Amino acid sequence: IMLIVSEKEAAYLQDASLQFLAPILGACKLNLGDVAIVNYHNDPVDYTFLKEKLAPRFLLLFGVTAKQIQLPFTVPHYQVQQHDNCSFLLAPSLETMLGDSQGAKLEKSKLWLCLKQMFNV
Repeated sequence: IMLIVSEKEAAYLQDASLQFLAPILGACKLNLGDVAIVNYHNDPVDYTFLKEKLAPRFLLLFGVTAKQIQLPFTVPHYQVQQHDNCSFLLAPSLETMLGDSQGAKLEKSKLWLCLKQMFNV
């Protein structure tokens, strides 16, 4: 399981993003040890590299586009896409999901619905 984020202010993830992700992963019966995190802002990788080095079965992009990692397709946010024996999910940046605003709550619920589908929870 690979997470690709784009966070300018962190090596991998800002603390707030990490605190947001940990319980969501837990609800999917996963933990931070089950995922690889790449900060695209600091390490602009492409899908070919990721496939060869890490062979992810699940690839979640937060604030990173399909074009940026050179995928041969694009899909709207929150639409699970199968390609090359991998499930892809594109979503807005994690920052849009932080806090208790109505917009953040809506983004969280959309993400949760997709994760339940991806991980059969």
